[in-house]
Amino acid sequence: MGLRFDVVAPRDGSIERVMLRKGEKIEEGTPIFSLQSNGVNCEILAPVTGVTESLEVEQGDITISGMILAVIVQL
Repeated sequence: MGLRFDVVAPRDGSIERVMLRKGEKIEEGTPIFSLQSNGVNCEILAPVTGVTESLEVEQGDITISGMILAVIVQL
């Protein structure tokens, strides 16, 4: 099995959209979360090509900077 990568919140905000599911294959650079912070939406991109091992948040959840949102296992 490959290396595990934590996807972390870059800032405080709220999850507006989750664009991946547990067990789903995802390509590096693909948008995986939409985060709203201070009235601005930003997309969080997959750091590596891999498979989603876990999702720690869902739509509507509040995040804090550095919080783990998901874990992706690199292929």
